[in-house]
Amino acid sequence: MQAPDFSEDTDLCSRVIKRMQLTGFKPENIAKFTTVRGYVSAVGLPPIVQLPYLVGAFNALFVSVGQPVPNTIRLSLNQTRDPGNWIQDVEQIVLPFILANEEAFFN
Repeated sequence: MQAPDFSEDTDLCSRVIKRMQLTGFKPENIAKFTTVRGYVSAVGLPPIVQLPYLVGAFNALFVSVGQPVPNTIRLSLNQTRDPGNWIQDVEQIVLPFILANEEAFFN
């Protein structure tokens, strides 16, 4: 698999939202995610600073459901501090999991 196209100018917030749109999340659920505190705090910051805020946003989403989230999902969020590797894990592991359980996470 080819490494993701990533540079210091990559906006992780935009990448997450674009991937949510491309993979079929409902527009109203994307809008809900953009109101999560960690996401709001991350917008406009450099990618290396966005990363911990976005980890917090996803964790807040997981906590809101009140059900256990598989360790592989949590590890993929917390294991790396490199924005390029992190966004790849989010796009390939985290977002598909959330999409498969979209109703639970956004209702």
